[in-house]
Amino acid sequence: MKFNWGHGIALFFSFFVAITIFQVIKSKDYDHALVKEDYYVDDIELDELLEKRSNANKLSGLAIQQLDDKAIFRFIIPHNKPISGLILFSSPVNEKQDRVFPIQLNGDTMEVDIKDLRSGRWNIHMEWSDGEKGYVYEERVVLP
Repeated sequence: MKFNWGHGIALFFSFFVAITIFQVIKSKDYDHALVKEDYYVDDIELDELLEKRSNANKLSGLAIQQLDDKAIFRFIIPHNKPISGLILFSSPVNEKQDRVFPIQLNGDTMEVDIKDLRSGRWNIHMEWSDGEKGYVYEERVVLP
């Protein structure tokens, strides 16, 4: 028997139906649930993060300054109580280049030497606490 266009159409539709049936059977094994089992904990953590950001936004005088004449960043954190926390310089290019500095204020300021950091974009993530409230401040900077 000679292969003609009718056989091609029948073969194509048979192949299409077989693939469709295979995909339906395979999709039965996939968990379609959109809700995570621990969604409540994630929701609380997100609320805490948003509250910390809100606390930081309420502070007047909070600033990150890049000093042109030196390879130094100056962090100005207004506070009335002793604070403890971290400043994270994270590189979107390579996480091995990330640097973490503990917050050690001299008055309201802290200076960080950045001469060892590569030039380019960096994300600065500051997280600290004064014993009562937590604070989070984030900023993107470009180092020359």
